Amino acid sequence: MSTLIITYLSICPLFSASTMKSSMISASAVAVYIIIGRWSYANYNLFTATLLPILISYIYGYFLYQIVIRKIS
Repeated sequence: MSTLIITYLSICPLFSASTMKSSMISASAVAVYIIIGRWSYANYNLFTATLLPILISYIYGYFLYQIVIRKIS
């Protein structure tokens, strides 16, 4: 149950995008979160199963935002 709450709290801010470019970046970051989360789900450690995918998806989303938004606009 706590994994679902952590997942919900980590994905919800990614969907608070107002523009189309930001929502595409959010969807991409969520996809990275899901892929890494499924990959690390085999480990029964709380850090590798929940916190690591959250951290990587936020870093990925931030850098993608910096690259795409700054270059296009």
